[in-house]
Amino acid sequence: MNTLKKLLAVFISALMIISALPVEAFAYSQDDYDFYQDLADGVKYTPIVVLPSEQSASGENEYCVWNYDASTKTVYINGENIESSHNAYSCVFTKDSGYATYQKGDAPLPLYTEIDDNGATKEQYCTFDFEHLVIGKDTVNFNSHVSGRIYKNIKTVEFEEGSQLQTLGKNAFYFCPAQEYALPDTVTSIGEKAFMYSSILSFTVPSKVKRIEKNLFYHSSLKSITFNQTETDIGDYAFAYSDIKEASVPQSVTSIGKYTFTDSPISKVTLPNNLKIVSEAMFSNCPNIKNIDFLPSTVTYIDDSAFSSTGVTSLDFTKTNITHIGDFAFGGCEELASVKLNEKTTYLSGFNSCPKLSGISIPSNVVDIGYKAFADNPQFTFTSVPSSVKYIGSYAFKNTNVKELNLSANTELRLGDYAFFDVTTLEKITLPSTLQYISTCAFCNTALKSIAIPDDVKTIYSGAFKNTPLSKVSFSSNSQLKIIDEYAFSDCLNLTKFVFPKSVFETRDGAFKNDVNLKTVIVLGEEGISASVNPFYAGDDSSKTYLTEIYGNDAKTDENGNKVWNGVLRYANAYGITVVPLEDYVETPDGGSQTDSSNHGTWANGSWQYDDSTNRLFVTGSGELTSTFKTSDGKTLNLASYLSNKALTSIVLTEGITGVGAGVFFADYGIDVQSVSLPNTLTSIGSNAFRNIKAGRIKLSNNLKSIGENAFYGSELNSVDLSDTKVEAIGNYAFANCKKLSSIKLPKTLKTIGDGAFYSSTIKSVDVPQSVVSIGKSAFTDCLSLWKVKINNPQTNIYFEGKNSANNAIGFDSKGNRITLKSGSRAQNESFVIIDAPVESKGFDYAEKTSLIFMMGDDSNADVSGYVDYTYRIKWHYFADTKTLYVEHGYDMKDAYVLKPNNMGTFYTTDGKKLQDLNLQIDTLYLCSGVINPDYSFEVINPKYIRFSPTVKSVSGFQNCGRIEVLTVPQTVQYISLNAFKNCRSLKKISLGGATIISNYAFENCTSLKEIDYGNVTSIDYGAFRNCSGLEEINIPSTVTNVEDEAFYNCVGVKKIIINGEKRIGRQVFANMPFCTSITLNRNYSDDLSLSAWSDAFYNIGFSTTGIELAIGDDVTEPDFGGLTSAWGNKVKISSIYFGKNCAFKDAPRLPEMTYVKKITVSPENKNMYVYEGNVYYGTTFVFADPNIYRPIIKDGTKLIASSAFENSKAVQIGLPDSVTEIDNYAFYNAKELKRVIFGSGLRTIGDHAFDGCSSLIGADIPSKVSSIGSYAFFECTNLETVILPTSITKVNGYTFAFCDSLENVVVPRNVISIGESAFACKNLQNIFVWRATTQIDAFWLGFPANGLKIHTLAGSKALSYAQDNHIDYKIYQLSQFGDVCDAQIDSDGKYVDICKDGHGRTEYLTVYEPDCENDGYIIGVCEFCSELLDEIHKPALGHNYVLTADIPAGVGTKGVKQYTCTNCQKSYCEYTDPLSPSETAKQYTVSGKIVLETGDPAKNTSPVRRADIVIDGKTVASTDDAGHFSFSIETGAYTAQIKYAYGYTRTIGIKVENEDINFSTPVSIVGCDFNKDGKIDETDAEMFSYVMSTSKNDLAYLDYCDLNHDGYINAKDRVIIMGFMGTDAKTYKYELVTIQK
Repeated sequence: MNTLKKLLAVFISALMIISALPVEAFAYSQDDYDFYQDLADGVKYTPIVVLPSEQSASGENEYCVWNYDASTKTVYINGENIESSHNAYSCVFTKDSGYATYQKGDAPLPLYTEIDDNGATKEQYCTFDFEHLVIGKDTVNFNSHVSGRIYKNIKTVEFEEGSQLQTLGKNAFYFCPAQEYALPDTVTSIGEKAFMYSSILSFTVPSKVKRIEKNLFYHSSLKSITFNQTETDIGDYAFAYSDIKEASVPQSVTSIGKYTFTDSPISKVTLPNNLKIVSEAMFSNCPNIKNIDFLPSTVTYIDDSAFSSTGVTSLDFTKTNITHIGDFAFGGCEELASVKLNEKTTYLSGFNSCPKLSGISIPSNVVDIGYKAFADNPQFTFTSVPSSVKYIGSYAFKNTNVKELNLSANTELRLGDYAFFDVTTLEKITLPSTLQYISTCAFCNTALKSIAIPDDVKTIYSGAFKNTPLSKVSFSSNSQLKIIDEYAFSDCLNLTKFVFPKSVFETRDGAFKNDVNLKTVIVLGEEGISASVNPFYAGDDSSKTYLTEIYGNDAKTDENGNKVWNGVLRYANAYGITVVPLEDYVETPDGGSQTDSSNHGTWANGSWQYDDSTNRLFVTGSGELTSTFKTSDGKTLNLASYLSNKALTSIVLTEGITGVGAGVFFADYGIDVQSVSLPNTLTSIGSNAFRNIKAGRIKLSNNLKSIGENAFYGSELNSVDLSDTKVEAIGNYAFANCKKLSSIKLPKTLKTIGDGAFYSSTIKSVDVPQSVVSIGKSAFTDCLSLWKVKINNPQTNIYFEGKNSANNAIGFDSKGNRITLKSGSRAQNESFVIIDAPVESKGFDYAEKTSLIFMMGDDSNADVSGYVDYTYRIKWHYFADTKTLYVEHGYDMKDAYVLKPNNMGTFYTTDGKKLQDLNLQIDTLYLCSGVINPDYSFEVINPKYIRFSPTVKSVSGFQNCGRIEVLTVPQTVQYISLNAFKNCRSLKKISLGGATIISNYAFENCTSLKEIDYGNVTSIDYGAFRNCSGLEEINIPSTVTNVEDEAFYNCVGVKKIIINGEKRIGRQVFANMPFCTSITLNRNYSDDLSLSAWSDAFYNIGFSTTGIELAIGDDVTEPDFGGLTSAWGNKVKISSIYFGKNCAFKDAPRLPEMTYVKKITVSPENKNMYVYEGNVYYGTTFVFADPNIYRPIIKDGTKLIASSAFENSKAVQIGLPDSVTEIDNYAFYNAKELKRVIFGSGLRTIGDHAFDGCSSLIGADIPSKVSSIGSYAFFECTNLETVILPTSITKVNGYTFAFCDSLENVVVPRNVISIGESAFACKNLQNIFVWRATTQIDAFWLGFPANGLKIHTLAGSKALSYAQDNHIDYKIYQLSQFGDVCDAQIDSDGKYVDICKDGHGRTEYLTVYEPDCENDGYIIGVCEFCSELLDEIHKPALGHNYVLTADIPAGVGTKGVKQYTCTNCQKSYCEYTDPLSPSETAKQYTVSGKIVLETGDPAKNTSPVRRADIVIDGKTVASTDDAGHFSFSIETGAYTAQIKYAYGYTRTIGIKVENEDINFSTPVSIVGCDFNKDGKIDETDAEMFSYVMSTSKNDLAYLDYCDLNHDGYINAKDRVIIMGFMGTDAKTYKYELVTIQK
């Protein structure tokens, strides 16, 4: 055996070395070849030793056992997973060093022994000469390599009988010379390249193999294959370059990879009937394929090169479903002469290099003609393609015989590069009008002589018409051509004239290279040619041009009179050639060579001539030009219609013509002309004269006096300069709809601008001269680029119809909206049109009425003017008569300035004085002009009113402005900045307009604020309305989505809060609102904006009231009570909850603070929720309980007790009906009063924390059907003495009964298999009985030892092991006895939870009703467990205790009255006495007096009671003023009146009125310390008082009703008064009897 191991170790080493070479290396390098030759010649390489082929050997290693029989030259190898050795992946040989190094390569068989008998690694051995390989029957996975590169002599490969082989790995028989491989039928997968380059001749696919992997038989000798008929996939190159001749692919195959049979002799094929795609190059270079009738009808897609270079001679696809024939699909099929296609084909390509193919009828549905579709077929020709074709690919028709082609119907056509390259026969082509570009070399080397470029072509790319005999290139006047690329028309030697369309803005280098016969170049546009490149040169010298002159436009002048050179001029200057003005390009100006009679003729006072070669019109004569044109042969001519079909460059009217009559050049669709030249003799232009004309410029006469209606309506004029003319009136709509008119200069003679004169033009600014008297209706309407109109004359009338009217002269669009200019027009983001006019002018009035921007410029009418902070950029003007200060930007609005200097807010006069030193009375501050973001301190101005220009985007700087009462922010303002209106204590009403953000402290300390219109606000930032004590209602709209911390903090006067829509609410937003009595939530629960994130948003709210009414709005479906809980120390006194009609929540995410809740109601329209016995339900779900019910009744049919339903409940005992199946998580959380729960029989699930914190719960008899008890379910039920667990549970979860410190005994049911962590961590647990031997236990530890605990369990159980491991006492039972023990313990425990079978529990007394003055009281005693009545107590009625509260003696004509009131129930009755004598007719008399606060010392009862009501017979007859006085009129008689004060005890007094007025000189005192209005003076009032203690009258927290002595300070003196009444009650407090009388 030792010898065999040595031999084997040597054998494998050589195998590893050879196997390491990569595939590429085994086209053997010379060094490799020498290495193998050396080994054969006996050369030694360390550590390799060649084993002689005649020497047998055997061995074993981690992969296999093996042996080599030298006599038969056979290797046997056997092992479950045969892998190559760990060294064998990498041997490559370095001959020079004589040592084997390691690289990746072939992996040989693991034929080696790793160690010798002494355990040491020895030399390794190898052999190359074995001829037969047998793979043993135990081999399951064969992942080694039997490579012919290593084993050159191998002849056979066999598998031992009974083989269990399943996997044959990648490259298994790579290059293997064996010819037969009978794989066992157990094989399920054969790896990639398994037989690649092998000598295999035939193959039968094992029955379990489903996939023929890629390259499986690549370049093998395979001639035939037998499929198992269950294969589904054949991989790429599977049979490529093999010798296969026929293949019947099974019907089960759904996918055949690319290059499957390429370069094989295959001639006969059967494909599955479900095949849809013939993959790429599947049969490429298969010359024996003569036809493709084997394609199934399901094939729709023939991929690229699928049948290229095959022997097919004809194709008939007419009855197939093929829609796609890919590129080169039949390329190189030299015998293919006939092709018929079906009408379903949409992609057509693949017939290149088919020399016998002369034509194809292209189907009518083809959309794309692909790359080289018909290229290099010299006999191929046709004249049209279907209109469906949208793309002709690159080289599609290269080197074909096409002569003429009409593509005009192909309206969506795109051309690929070189599409018709080298089609030397192509003489004519018609392109579609919609073609967008002409691609690179598209028609290069064709025979085209002329070409009409479609209007939509934007670019002619490089070489598009290179080397063609073109003599004419034509464009229409509508051409959109932008770019002519390099060499586009190079080497076109027949080209003599080229007209560049006016749309061209770039012609690239060499575009017309070598076109030396090109003499006439006409550039109609401004930038068709550039000096930076040279399109016109010959040879290789691009620094010169073959041109001598160019016809083009002359230079323009800018607004300063400077010339602006165009591209033609720059090019001409750079290359030293002449530019001839377009107007001068007239080959036959006298018409001498004109032969067409329609091109010239006469009019009433002269003649006309149209030059076709230059596209120019000349009109000569005298007087007014009228529409009296005739041709030279006397026919009447409509000149405008005639010209509308021409591509005119210019219209020239010669000297002598004095006017252009009505409609002379008016055509419906306009005359296409570049320029119009008018003579200096012209004085008038009539109505519609040049209407719709497309000229960009018109040269006007200096003598022009009038412009008629619609004269240039709809023209394409870019600018109009009338400054040097004598025009007095611009007619109605004269320049309307001039969409390109951006500049207009008006003359000093102008008096009127007519209606709609510049309607919907693109002018940007207008300077209206001093001479203008009126600007007509809609004169500048819809001028969307207009940003400024300067009105120089204060008396210029500007038409105004209404604030939002399209008829207003300036600043509005066609729908009557103010024009808004976006970013880029000005420095700010957006603004409105500026009216630059003097203050108090008609221009100013117009700006005011239309809310446009007003800019005054330098106004000499101001009483005082100056600058801000010496910037000289911000100006101000003061007008004493209106007490108005105007602030404006001092320069052009294009350079608008952001007001943001230092905080001094220093306003200087022009002579350097400070504004505040002038003692000016400023009522109105007007921020106008370019003021964008004012950020001054305007305190020195302290205006009463503020007016904003539309340029203002954010507002700040008005802090401490104490005179502002009303603030209206316009829609243009976007931001109210930091401290903007802080301390504006007179501000009562604000409307926030377009502002979206109210920044920090913006309205802090605005103590008079009563009303807020939020406008477009979306965010209210930190402290924005802090200390606004005058607010009584906060109603936040749904548009506000963010309210930051303390936004409404300390708004102590607020009584009502309404929150609409989802929004983020920060900390203490509504904190310290003691008198709030109502909160309405019109918002749904949102994970992102949950009220639970509000933390202490409602801190200390409503604490001075009897409670808050909480209402959930009708639109709310799932309310969110977060922030209204007792968390975070909130003091929220909710007295009632109302749910709207659509509320439908199944469980409350977190209930509000329920301590004070007395009433819960649901809208009767609510179809989802309802109240039953005071509890809220959703269908069969019990949502939450009335917190004040001690023994709630749960409705029969209820199925679920929802999460938190009884959280913090006061319930003592609860009975669950049998219908309840689930108690949700936290259902009874922290219900500390709950002593007993009677579970219904239907209960199945108790959720996590269900009874967590129920510290009074005594027992829990859990029903037998409960299958799940959640973690922490009974956590900290500290009084729980007994729990009976049902046999239906299989697990006790972690912490389920942790800290149940009264629990002493527990029986764990038989079916429980695990007890979670600390499940029974109970300090006093004595006995636990655990059944299952497999139970996992980790139950008793929670930071304290299990003292006194004994575990009762079975022998061998996990519980026993746990007890032993943790030193816990235990007792072991046999299985036969343990059941009885557990049952006995359950019976013993059951007496604590059974319904009082052996006696009742403690008696609990409950008050049914208290005794009152007239009725007995009733108290019952019930069992704490079963509620059985055990005792009754009847308390006798208290009886009335009447005291005299009013005594009014009888008078003349009036009865006397005595009123008695019960001190217990306040019930009263009166006794009357007869009048002294008959009364006279009743008269009205005045009763007056004063109410003061009672202090306990009559001498100090001097502080007036404000807003106390005097009530007689239920009607308020008077209220006290700030001094405590009251006065009212009443008839003679005797009355009892009540003095009612919100913060005090009601007092009853008598009033006796006889025959004169009564003025009660002694004040009536009342107790006034009941701050929370609950009828008692106690610690709650003292606590509320503490919040405002030590404040004075000027402090924000000061509350006048707490200043009991009215000395302006809330201090200890007031507290003494409170403490004097501490513990009193309104019901029992006795006032002295008082009667007001004469």
